[in-house]
Amino acid sequence: MSFTGSAGTAALLRTHPAVVERSVRFNAEADSVNAIVLAPDVRPGSGLFTAFVREVVTEMTVKAGQKCTAIRRILVPHELQPAASTRSLRSCHR
Repeated sequence: MSFTGSAGTAALLRTHPAVVERSVRFNAEADSVNAIVLAPDVRPGSGLFTAFVREVVTEMTVKAGQKCTAIRRILVPHELQPAASTRSLRSCHR
């Protein structure tokens, strides 16, 4: 059995009597917290910055967390936050 979801639900399923009694092979992908990190040396307008922004926008609008590897944390150095703001994200994604 494979399961993707919360760690709490995975624990309930893993210990369910039917799973235990039948020695069901159980695999859980639970509570993953995948991140994308913008390095401090990446400059706004560069190819890497544009790729970062494009990936963030895609993850937020197309995939919306509906896959195990979806980005759930976006880490941006303080000095780059204005460039990576929502307004900048829209303009870089065009």
